Amino acid sequence: MTANLHLKSIAFCLIFSLYSSVQANESLQTIQQQISQQQQKVSQKLNDKASLHATLQQLNATLDQHDQTLQKLQKNLEKNQRSQQVTLREKVALDRQFSKQKQQLKQVINAIYKANINPSFAEKLLSDDQSNKLVLKQYLNRLYQQKIQLLQATQKTQDALNENQKTLQQQQQAYKAQQKIAQQLRQKQVALKAEQQKLLQALEQSIAQEQKTLAKLKQDESALRTRIANALKAEQQQALLTQAKQQLGRPHHQYPWPLQGKILYQFGTPQLGELRWQGIVIQGKEGQNVKAIAAGKVLMAGTFSGYGQLVIVQHGTQDITLYGYNSRLLVKKDDIVRAGQTIALVGHLPSNSLRGQTGLYFEITQRGKSLDPLQWLKK
Repeated sequence: MTANLHLKSIAFCLIFSLYSSVQANESLQTIQQQISQQQQKVSQKLNDKASLHATLQQLNATLDQHDQTLQKLQKNLEKNQRSQQVTLREKVALDRQFSKQKQQLKQVINAIYKANINPSFAEKLLSDDQSNKLVLKQYLNRLYQQKIQLLQATQKTQDALNENQKTLQQQQQAYKAQQKIAQQLRQKQVALKAEQQKLLQALEQSIAQEQKTLAKLKQDESALRTRIANALKAEQQQALLTQAKQQLGRPHHQYPWPLQGKILYQFGTPQLGELRWQGIVIQGKEGQNVKAIAAGKVLMAGTFSGYGQLVIVQHGTQDITLYGYNSRLLVKKDDIVRAGQTIALVGHLPSNSLRGQTGLYFEITQRGKSLDPLQWLKK
């Protein structure tokens, strides 16, 4: 009855541990999904930030292009102004020439008047033969032609100046329109930069918060992994303790060998004088692994006279296994070992009786009595 209750208690503990482990694994999957979603959020925020930077760069490129257009237009205006100045200088020169010619004409008329030419002469000059008339007519025509040419040249210069002024006004209007567009673009740029800065700050804060959340989720994941590992370790330890409390049981060749090798000395054969071997000696190579045949608790791990470096493992309350002649021990007292765990490395056998060979001394004791280990070891 007591044994059944003990087995039920162990079974309940194992089932509860298994249920807790399943719950922890489900929680781990949930956290991992949250981490994946959070990483996507952070990635999207970073993409938004990059998109804002790209928009600003595109706007800056447009403004640079517009500035280049304005600079080109400014050069055209300056060139036009220089052309206008040349035209103005030409007009001034023509005006001076025209004034000079008028003055010359005036001087001619005054000279005729001052020469006291009487009206009869004038009448004669006008009414005499055709040669005098022709000379006067040619002279007057020449004066008028000079005046007309001068007026035409002046008018041509004035027309060119007016056309130049019209072109200049058109360019100035275009320049002002471009300046207005540039000003609007700059205002838009300032507004966009302010908006972008605001959005960037919001994004930075959002990214920082998302990254903080992501770090917390990863921390939770790490803590949960540790919890699962500890739970599994505790579960394994509990199972190992349960196995360690089990006796070796009746012998029917059910356990693996602690070391594969040739048997140098059988159980019960003479060792020295009347002293007989209480276990078996298995030949092996130095440094070869020595394994526990079953789960148990280490009662002793240290040097013992006649056995070299010795490991003694207890199985249940009445069974023990001994592993002697080791070169190195890999466990310590009170350790719980599992079946098949490497607990030591093969060392040299006592040279006085075994001529310096390497191998393992293995013994099984039940209720304080040494028994032939081969009855428990697999054939």
